[in-house]
Amino acid sequence: MALNDNLRKRTVADKRDERETLGFVRQPAVRWLSPGLLLKSGVEVLVSSTFGKFADKRETQREPQPGLDYAAAGDLWVDFLADTGDGWEATYTMAWLLAQETLEYDGEALPRGKVLVLGGDEVYPLADAITYEDRFIGPFAAALPKSDRPEKPELYALPGNHDWYDGLGSFLRVFCARDGRIGDWRTRQRRGYFGIALPHDWWLLAIDIQLDTYIDDVQLDYFRDLPIKPGDKVILVTSKPAWVKALPGKVEPAGWRYLSYFEERIVRSSGAHLALTLTGDIHHYARYEPQDPDEPTRLTAGGGGAYLSGTHTLYPRLQLRSLGADAVQTVPYSLQEVYPRAADSRRLSNGILRLALLNPSFAGLLGVLYAILGTTMLGALNTGDGAIFATATSDGFSGFLAASASG
Repeated sequence: MALNDNLRKRTVADKRDERETLGFVRQPAVRWLSPGLLLKSGVEVLVSSTFGKFADKRETQREPQPGLDYAAAGDLWVDFLADTGDGWEATYTMAWLLAQETLEYDGEALPRGKVLVLGGDEVYPLADAITYEDRFIGPFAAALPKSDRPEKPELYALPGNHDWYDGLGSFLRVFCARDGRIGDWRTRQRRGYFGIALPHDWWLLAIDIQLDTYIDDVQLDYFRDLPIKPGDKVILVTSKPAWVKALPGKVEPAGWRYLSYFEERIVRSSGAHLALTLTGDIHHYARYEPQDPDEPTRLTAGGGGAYLSGTHTLYPRLQLRSLGADAVQTVPYSLQEVYPRAADSRRLSNGILRLALLNPSFAGLLGVLYAILGTTMLGALNTGDGAIFATATSDGFSGFLAASASG
């Protein structure tokens, strides 16, 4: 059956046929500034932030996570992707790249990772069962369909803020179910956070900070109980680059305080060396390097297919205060590499001038707001005995525009 590839102009019958044929409905890229989505997203953020404080699902996640141990694997390839699950074209493209047995780069064949780590925001704009099915499971299963091969790649996912907008319920069903499968990727985690033992005394720890809230005691106990030894090396994965907003002279954001606490009291207190802090959330690549070699590289890699974020507004230097240590320490960082390049980022930001063409509904909303504002101002100017625009509307539409402009 031929499917309609114009995703924004499909009929209800087209979508029904597509679900029957593919098992899911391909979704167009999210129009982030459309008025309806802005209103719905605002409500979801308010509700999830409010009820998340009283119904934190992290504290109910107590099922053991045995066997997340690849220490004896020898050489192990790990793929990382964050901020996927937006539109069909971008999501399937990234999933297809991850599904290839090898990718050629600079004359070298890079094998597919035995482990795939998703660094947050697996679906957009709001999490629910159908959204996961159409925007994540469908594209990934299409890129790497189920097979009978004995060796299957394994997938671990960390929730981001968009995954939390339904209270994490859909995320837990998709990624933490027993014997879970997404295409030919196998899921093994049982909680929204995990610790993976890697070869050569390396660890990958992925923490769930919910919506910039404290790290719960159940989660902290899980990481304290991992057999991390002095001298081990740690890659810490979080769902938000809290360090980019930890600016000198300003109050440190909550996300940075919680991240710094975990780095000091869980990782460094075990005697391990924190080598890298890795995240997504902002949709670009940015690498900050410390002046102190004992401090971790801080890397944002949110290139999973969601809209591209600018890099020309990033601070070239950071002064990060370690808040969890016994003695507060300030560590200078410098921005070493970004994508897109700053010049390209500035050029691409000029695309805002085409907003009315790209998102007519948002432009219409602005037009309505300006019309209301102008009418209100004109009415205010016409009140009282000294009204100077009392005849503003008597000359037709052109007279209204002239009076409004001068007002």
